[in-house]
Amino acid sequence: MNQVLKSENIAYDPSIITVATDYKKWTGKQISNILFGILWAIAGLFILGVVFNFMFGYPGNWDGLFFIVFGSATSHGGWFAYLVIFIMCMVFFIVGMFLLMIGIGAGIFPSREWVFVLYPDSFLYRYKNKTIEASISNIESCYLMKKNSINKHFKTVVNIHLQYVKDEKKQFVSFTHYDGYDEVNEIISYLQDKKDIPIYYTSLNGVDKKDLEELPYQKLELIEFNNDIKSYIRN
Repeated sequence: MNQVLKSENIAYDPSIITVATDYKKWTGKQISNILFGILWAIAGLFILGVVFNFMFGYPGNWDGLFFIVFGSATSHGGWFAYLVIFIMCMVFFIVGMFLLMIGIGAGIFPSREWVFVLYPDSFLYRYKNKTIEASISNIESCYLMKKNSINKHFKTVVNIHLQYVKDEKKQFVSFTHYDGYDEVNEIISYLQDKKDIPIYYTSLNGVDKKDLEELPYQKLELIEFNNDIKSYIRN
């Protein structure tokens, strides 16, 4: 908790109940992401290596397509055939760079998108560069939305959305791809048991649908949260 607060420049307060986020260092989730990132990066580098070898050759034997087209080697084919091959190489180059960037950015060096700090009577929610502070009394309900998600790999998740009122408008703070179940369990249980905030559960079909856009059309079940968010993922 202290590490997350420090990295987000949020002052430590002994009254803080818990802190949830989508990124903590050296957790099982992040180690898994790093391994996936390394695999994506290796795949990208392999494709880039093949493209480079095909375009330029290798030291001592520079007879790649680039030198053939520009006359440094003997040409036996038409320009159209070389153009098609060149375009294919560019496509594979883009794919290789994409995989490399995904591996480095999303896996090996990920960034934190959101953090939620729960105080006894208020909360702080930061999403990227936007910070929201409000009283817990403004929270009207909590929604648990089970869905299939594609984020590096296919899996079932339960996203959490807190509906609150600010400036006479209904708004939401969302926990997606959260790193750590204990903090999420503690937040939901506290809101339910200490603040009497209703908890609703629904299951959303499809991977492309956005939670909050579909929420008004979902069949919601009022539940007694059992302090185990993983049980709703497995259910």
